[in-house]
Amino acid sequence: MTSMQFPLMNITHEGWSIKQDLDAFHLIDPYIFTENEAHYKEYFHNQYFCACDGEIYQVTGKTPPKTKWRHLLKWLPDVFKVKLQFQSTGKKIPLEELKNWMLARLEPMDKNDHWVQLWKAHIRTARSHKELIHG
Repeated sequence: MTSMQFPLMNITHEGWSIKQDLDAFHLIDPYIFTENEAHYKEYFHNQYFCACDGEIYQVTGKTPPKTKWRHLLKWLPDVFKVKLQFQSTGKKIPLEELKNWMLARLEPMDKNDHWVQLWKAHIRTARSHKELIHG
Protein backbone atom coordinates (compact mmCIF):
# COMPACT_ATOMS: atom_id res chain seq x y z
CA MET A 1 0.00 0.00 0.00
CA THR A 2 1.25 3.48 -0.84
CA SER A 3 1.17 6.35 1.60
CA MET A 4 -1.84 8.65 1.75
CA GLN A 5 -1.65 11.51 -0.75
CA PHE A 6 -2.87 14.86 0.55
CA PRO A 7 -4.97 16.92 0.21
CA LEU A 8 -8.03 14.84 1.06
CA MET A 9 -11.71 15.61 0.47
CA ASN A 10 -14.49 14.50 2.79
CA ILE A 11 -16.90 12.36 0.77
CA THR A 12 -19.26 11.45 3.61
CA HIS A 13 -20.67 14.76 4.80
CA GLU A 14 -23.72 15.68 2.71
CA GLY A 15 -24.35 19.23 3.84
CA TRP A 16 -22.30 21.70 1.86
CA SER A 17 -23.50 25.26 2.26
CA ILE A 18 -22.14 28.61 1.15
CA LYS A 19 -22.53 29.66 4.80
CA GLN A 20 -20.18 26.93 6.03
CA ASP A 21 -16.44 26.94 6.13
CA LEU A 22 -15.85 24.43 3.35
CA ASP A 23 -12.28 23.96 4.61
CA ALA A 24 -13.72 21.42 7.08
CA PHE A 25 -14.25 19.14 4.08
CA HIS A 26 -10.75 19.57 2.69
CA LEU A 27 -7.61 18.46 4.55
CA ILE A 28 -4.14 19.52 3.42
CA ASP A 29 -2.49 17.35 6.09
CA PRO A 30 -3.60 14.98 8.86
CA TYR A 31 -4.02 17.75 11.46
CA ILE A 32 -6.94 19.77 12.78
CA PHE A 33 -6.42 22.77 15.02
CA THR A 34 -9.19 22.31 17.55
CA GLU A 35 -9.95 19.99 20.42
CA ASN A 36 -13.68 20.73 20.11
CA GLU A 37 -15.29 17.29 20.34
CA ALA A 38 -18.55 18.34 18.63
CA HIS A 39 -16.59 19.70 15.64
CA TYR A 40 -14.53 16.49 15.45
CA LYS A 41 -17.63 14.26 15.60
CA GLU A 42 -19.54 16.26 12.98
CA TYR A 43 -16.78 16.69 10.40
CA PHE A 44 -14.22 13.93 10.98
CA HIS A 45 -15.14 10.94 13.21
CA ASN A 46 -15.92 7.88 11.05
CA GLN A 47 -16.01 10.10 7.95
CA TYR A 48 -14.57 8.91 4.63
CA PHE A 49 -12.03 10.97 2.71
CA CYS A 50 -10.82 10.65 -0.86
CA ALA A 51 -7.09 11.13 -1.42
CA CYS A 52 -5.47 12.67 -4.50
CA ASP A 53 -5.03 9.22 -6.02
CA GLY A 54 -8.70 8.24 -5.55
CA GLU A 55 -8.01 6.00 -2.53
CA ILE A 56 -10.62 6.17 0.23
CA TYR A 57 -9.65 6.45 3.90
CA GLN A 58 -11.74 6.55 7.06
CA VAL A 59 -10.96 8.66 10.12
CA THR A 60 -10.76 6.19 12.99
CA GLY A 61 -9.56 8.42 15.81
CA LYS A 62 -7.44 11.35 16.85
CA THR A 63 -4.26 11.93 18.80
CA PRO A 64 -3.93 15.14 20.84
CA PRO A 65 -0.56 16.88 21.01
CA LYS A 66 1.80 15.28 23.50
CA THR A 67 4.04 18.22 24.35
CA LYS A 68 3.04 20.50 27.22
CA TRP A 69 4.08 23.67 25.37
CA ARG A 70 1.47 22.99 22.65
CA HIS A 71 -1.21 22.87 25.35
CA LEU A 72 0.09 26.01 27.07
CA LEU A 73 0.27 27.99 23.82
CA LYS A 74 -2.83 26.58 22.13
CA TRP A 75 -4.29 30.07 21.78
CA LEU A 76 -1.62 30.80 19.14
CA PRO A 77 -2.64 29.91 15.56
CA ASP A 78 -1.38 26.55 14.26
CA VAL A 79 0.27 25.52 17.53
CA PHE A 80 -2.34 23.12 18.92
CA LYS A 81 -2.46 20.26 16.41
CA VAL A 82 -4.66 17.21 16.83
CA LYS A 83 -3.54 14.45 14.48
CA LEU A 84 -6.30 12.51 12.75
CA GLN A 85 -5.85 8.76 12.47
CA PHE A 86 -6.80 7.21 9.14
CA GLN A 87 -7.36 3.67 7.95
CA SER A 88 -7.42 2.66 4.31
CA THR A 89 -10.66 1.10 3.12
CA GLY A 90 -8.87 -0.59 0.23
CA LYS A 91 -11.34 1.08 -2.15
CA LYS A 92 -11.01 3.74 -4.83
CA ILE A 93 -13.64 6.14 -6.12
CA PRO A 94 -13.73 6.59 -9.91
CA LEU A 95 -13.02 10.14 -11.12
CA GLU A 96 -16.42 10.59 -12.77
CA GLU A 97 -18.21 9.43 -9.63
CA LEU A 98 -16.29 11.95 -7.52
CA LYS A 99 -17.06 14.72 -10.02
CA ASN A 100 -20.78 13.90 -9.92
CA TRP A 101 -20.72 13.75 -6.13
CA MET A 102 -19.08 17.20 -5.90
CA LEU A 103 -21.46 18.73 -8.45
CA ALA A 104 -24.43 17.40 -6.47
CA ARG A 105 -23.05 19.09 -3.30
CA LEU A 106 -22.78 22.41 -5.16
CA GLU A 107 -26.22 22.22 -6.79
CA PRO A 108 -28.18 23.75 -3.86
CA MET A 109 -25.80 26.73 -3.71
CA ASP A 110 -26.55 30.06 -5.36
CA LYS A 111 -26.70 29.44 -9.10
CA ASN A 112 -25.82 33.09 -9.77
CA ASP A 113 -22.70 33.06 -7.60
CA HIS A 114 -19.70 33.60 -9.88
CA TRP A 115 -17.32 31.52 -7.72
CA VAL A 116 -19.70 28.56 -7.53
CA GLN A 117 -19.98 28.61 -11.33
CA LEU A 118 -16.18 28.72 -11.71
CA TRP A 119 -15.85 25.83 -9.26
CA LYS A 120 -18.38 23.77 -11.22
CA ALA A 121 -16.53 24.46 -14.46
CA HIS A 122 -13.26 23.36 -12.84
CA ILE A 123 -14.89 20.13 -11.62
CA ARG A 124 -16.23 19.32 -15.09
CA THR A 125 -12.82 19.79 -16.76
CA ALA A 126 -10.61 18.10 -14.13
CA ARG A 127 -8.61 15.20 -15.59
CA SER A 128 -7.46 13.56 -12.35
CA HIS A 129 -8.39 13.17 -8.70
CA LYS A 130 -5.47 15.40 -7.75
CA GLU A 131 -6.60 18.18 -10.10
CA LEU A 132 -10.15 17.85 -8.80
CA ILE A 133 -9.25 17.91 -5.09
CA HIS A 134 -6.15 20.12 -5.11
CA GLY A 135 -7.34 22.61 -7.68
